[in-house]
Formats: sequence, C-alpha cells, structure tokens
Amino acid sequence: MNINAYSILEFCERFSIGRSKVYEEISSGRLVAHKLGRRTLITNTDAEAWLISLPRAVSSAADTESIDETSSSETEAVG
Repeated sequence: MNINAYSILEFCERFSIGRSKVYEEISSGRLVAHKLGRRTLITNTDAEAWLISLPRAVSSAADTESIDETSSSETEAVG
C-alpha cells in the first residue's frame, strides 16, 4: 500500500521520533503539516523534505579516538 500522507502517530513510528518533537518541528516551520478537520497530516513530500533538511551526522576524529580508547581500555582490563 502506498501511503501519501502520515498522521502524527504514523510519522512518529516511521521516523522514530516523539510526538512532542514532531509538534516542535511543525511549530518552528521546519516540518510542513496540513489539517483535515481535527487530524494533522504530513505528506510524503513534506516528510522527505524535512528529512533531507536535517543536518548530516559527521563523526569527527575526536569521536573515533574516544571510541578507540574505550575499546583498548576494555581489552586491557580483560587481558
């Protein structure tokens, strides 16, 4: 089945995000939503645009070093 719009609950489930955060994104204008009576709907197009607009998660060298240090200290403690 091809879904053309998500309810708030469906959007939350699809994108693993809480309701409060969804309403925060709508209030800020970062996520476009449409009203149909009492229902709030988010179209596929608007959901994709929101997702693409999110900043990229980039790991830095410091993050990698921190992970490496944790791994080696755990190995030393075991061995």
